[in-house]
Amino acid sequence: RSRVLQQNNDIAYPEFRYRSWHYLAQNEQAAAKALGYTQRTWDDPGLADIENKSFKSLSTVETSAAKMLGFDKRQWDCYQNHYGSYSWHQLKQEGVQEYFTVLGWSHKTWKGGNGKANINTEAEDWKQMTSNEQEAARNLCYFQETWNQVHFNDWECTKDHYGSYTWDELTEKGVNKYFELLGWSAETWSGATSGATTRIVPESESMDWNELTAEQHIAARKLCFHKTEWDGPPYPTFRYRKWDHLSNDEKKNAGILSYTEETWNKLGKAQIEESAFHELSSSEKKAASALGFKKSVWDCYINHY
Repeated sequence: RSRVLQQNNDIAYPEFRYRSWHYLAQNEQAAAKALGYTQRTWDDPGLADIENKSFKSLSTVETSAAKMLGFDKRQWDCYQNHYGSYSWHQLKQEGVQEYFTVLGWSHKTWKGGNGKANINTEAEDWKQMTSNEQEAARNLCYFQETWNQVHFNDWECTKDHYGSYTWDELTEKGVNKYFELLGWSAETWSGATSGATTRIVPESESMDWNELTAEQHIAARKLCFHKTEWDGPPYPTFRYRKWDHLSNDEKKNAGILSYTEETWNKLGKAQIEESAFHELSSSEKKAASALGFKKSVWDCYINHY
């Protein structure tokens, strides 16, 4: 029978840590660099050496940088270090030792202070874990992507904000509650994702980031949105010019994307528009970029997530 775990979920989620490097402000990037981060290690949580240190063991400069980003001690030790540098006794004092016990650790196997020891659970994929093990990991501020050490670019949340999921899949994933806070329901979501002629979308879809409530901000961040992305990519006026008004170079690049005059002029008819930007081939990405498409613009205006 599974143990009932005491919850350790009152630590604020540091959404700023899970924004891609290129979405960080200059002062945030500077603070991250002071912590030893590069774009590569920032966008791939678990790689940076600094994450092997507890908040208490950070230098004065590192502590200032961590605080500038928004970290407090509890957030850092849970979401960054996952208590990996604590001694077994310190884990008990912190009230998290039981979670490590569920994950297969013991006083004998624990290597706190020297990073993680290698035991079976540490090598398991999130989906191979029992529900009780997953719950224990969540209480150590892991979630599927950070446990599996997935690069930001490959997070399901980052790719399309779960836009390709059915409502049942959103519910299974546990993120339907965030869509509900943004005004969606099973009925309206099904209409939006099925391509229905008449789409009923919530008011939040037409609101700027600053118009959302504090609760909706939290929900949007849980879906990997931030202000810049929420407020939307620039409108690609070039895509809505008729084929005859395109230059020869533009027609050539459109052709590489398999557009014809007919599919260019009839929006939504080209097969290429079923692909997200990251699914395009190298030559297709190059042609799309030459036309003026950035990833955010393509995924929004062409693929519609």
